[in-house]
Amino acid sequence: MLGLGSCAFGFGYCLLTATHLLNYLNTNILITPERLKFLALGMLILVIAGIFIGGEAPGAGSLFPPPWDKVVHFFAFGTIGVLAGLAFPRLPLGVAWVLVVLIGAADELHQLFIQGRQAGLDDLLADALGGLAALPVIALLRRWLLKG
Repeated sequence: MLGLGSCAFGFGYCLLTATHLLNYLNTNILITPERLKFLALGMLILVIAGIFIGGEAPGAGSLFPPPWDKVVHFFAFGTIGVLAGLAFPRLPLGVAWVLVVLIGAADELHQLFIQGRQAGLDDLLADALGGLAALPVIALLRRWLLKG
């Protein structure tokens, strides 16, 4: 669960960073849409790696008691959705959401093989809802990027 905790923190940081990056874009300083794509891709890889690697740490499944674990899932997979939408700007929103759900399903499947962890459809639902909540954010950020 260490990875999910890092993702929850990363969601807020990602949005803050995206706001700063978009401000740079509007003034044509340092960050180009191409650089933003690579930055988002790097962050996406780190977040997903954190979920799968950190999820194997001892006690990872008990870091967040219910119902807070679902909140962490929601924000972690919302982060994955936003980062995927920025990393792959031509990816249709529906495909971005399916990608988030597939990563969530892979995480739940992965948990079946980790001692002390259990997979849950409720976790997958929280993942899917987080990905769904990310869609308007992705659309807004893409529109802002195209305008800049």
